[in-house]
Amino acid sequence: METPSITRKNSRTAAVEYDLFEMAYRNYFNKLEAYAATLLDAESATDVVQDVFLQMWNCIGEFKQCTSVYAYLRRMIYSRCIDQIRHKRITERYISEAIYLTDSARNDVEMTVSFRELTGIYNRILSEMPRKRRDIFLLQQSSDLSLSDISLRMNISVKTVDCHLANARKTLREKLLVYKQR
Repeated sequence: METPSITRKNSRTAAVEYDLFEMAYRNYFNKLEAYAATLLDAESATDVVQDVFLQMWNCIGEFKQCTSVYAYLRRMIYSRCIDQIRHKRITERYISEAIYLTDSARNDVEMTVSFRELTGIYNRILSEMPRKRRDIFLLQQSSDLSLSDISLRMNISVKTVDCHLANARKTLREKLLVYKQR
């Protein structure tokens, strides 16, 4: 016999909850939408208000205890709008960082290509030098030997080593200058 009274109570509660929701929707939807539109664009504002009313429908029991349903809904909308603004800022920051990284990668690729090209030109210039001049220059570049140490290794005078190094640097400078002007 208790079942009919419980059923009546549940149906009355459901009717009260439905009336509360309908009253809130009819009276506050447009006001809340206008309020949300002050914080977001119109389309996002409508979406936020609809989401809040959907949440209200799903948790209507909580709203029966509110002293001011409008204030509660307005606070929910404010929170949702702030969440969307924060999310938008994070997304924009992520996009700008991605663009920066893409530009950096592009610059790195360009620098790598330029470095490879320059290395090729450098090696070509070295290969065009007389063998003894190239050997003396590479020996001086690859080790920290003094001119006298190089002259002892190559069995030539210090003046000859100095002359070969000066000529090698001059050749590199002239030919790399031509490359730079392109």
